[in-house]
Amino acid sequence: MGLKKSEHIGRIVVDPRDSNVVFVAAQGPLWGPGGDRGLYKSADSGKTWKSVLTISENTGVNDVIIDPSNPT
Repeated sequence: MGLKKSEHIGRIVVDPRDSNVVFVAAQGPLWGPGGDRGLYKSADSGKTWKSVLTISENTGVNDVIIDPSNPT
């Protein structure tokens, strides 16, 4: 759902306190610039996404980890 230009996803993490909150580490296209790259957050189970970390059109995010004892 969504992030159609990401092409490659490193990890998907669901907030242990609220399953509607989802984080996605999007790598983007492997051999060229552009696409949906970075760390994205959804508060509505993936219906809409907000970029919370963007580095550049050439740099994606490979991993994301949530501390279960302190998800914020």
